[in-house]
Amino acid sequence: MSYSFNCDIFGVVMQVSGEFEPGEPQTMTDLGFPPEFVIETVEHCGNELDWDCFPAKELDYICDTAFEKAGEEAGY
Repeated sequence: MSYSFNCDIFGVVMQVSGEFEPGEPQTMTDLGFPPEFVIETVEHCGNELDWDCFPAKELDYICDTAFEKAGEEAGY
């Protein structure tokens, strides 16, 4: 599912777009994996940023924020 939202990154509000990927449950033969948000673009003032260079802590924050905001919009 595609999702876009505003996120405060490094003290600046930026537009983030990406995709939610469903997780897979653990089975007897497969470890499975949790659901995740895959960042596609990060923009500020209409300019796309090279988000691959962001620190891992910041990328985790962006992904956590995606789940939080999507949950709020869905009423969870």
